[in-house]
Amino acid sequence: IGGMDKISTQRGVQFYQTVFKTVVAVRTSKHSEAVKLLENSFRAINISFINEFSNYCDSAGLNVNEIIDAASTKPYGFMEFRPWVGVGGHCIPVDPHYLIKSEPVMEWPLLSDAMTEMHSRPSNLANVELRKKETKLNKILVCGVSYKPDISDVRDAPQKEFIETMLENNVEIHFYDPLVESYMGLTKVDSLTDASCYDKVYVMHQHSNYDYSALDNLSNVQSFVSKKNLHEKFSKPDEKLKSRPTLDDQIKSLRKTNSRENNNQKL
Repeated sequence: IGGMDKISTQRGVQFYQTVFKTVVAVRTSKHSEAVKLLENSFRAINISFINEFSNYCDSAGLNVNEIIDAASTKPYGFMEFRPWVGVGGHCIPVDPHYLIKSEPVMEWPLLSDAMTEMHSRPSNLANVELRKKETKLNKILVCGVSYKPDISDVRDAPQKEFIETMLENNVEIHFYDPLVESYMGLTKVDSLTDASCYDKVYVMHQHSNYDYSALDNLSNVQSFVSKKNLHEKFSKPDEKLKSRPTLDDQIKSLRKTNSRENNNQKL
């Protein structure tokens, strides 16, 4: 937390301490904004690199997740990042651009290249799929359209560019996502029981509380899920996960709790 002066910083810290156990104060509001830009830009660069490394592994016939698992055993220095179809939400795909444009005379070649790779990846992956000769893509199913698992937020979801590229090539697309009511005007399916009827099923991610085992043993499934190899099973959700609230549910619960506390304080 950083304010315009010491008093505003102190009051900001006091306010957020009513919600969070740990609040870190910095000297100014500009410092707090720079913290956010640094953290998201750092992740953007590392995610872009691991995506490129994943492309290399695909070309070399290597299992990228096995390599990351082994590298993660190093007790210091290495930080684990996993490849995916892209990056979504309203932080990592957006914030680094503020940093790039904050000083017009300054160049950011590393960060700029990372952002270019990040934004182009979903479309590039779609084109790779379209060029595969073994399967003609006429009708596909996309599983998971929120920008990450266990939420309904679709802001800047990389699936959008993947889907748009497919649509530009006259591919009919349906989507499956229990947490998202509508998306890009596509037809929504409420079950995976007919997954075998599609030319390809693309699993972008899996929500914790839902059963994807209908995809087991299907030859038309392509998974982009981090840490999941294509040969692994799409396991049924653990009984503990079935009762675990989603992130959206947790946020709603927190808001209700804060509202009740505020009303009690007024009384």
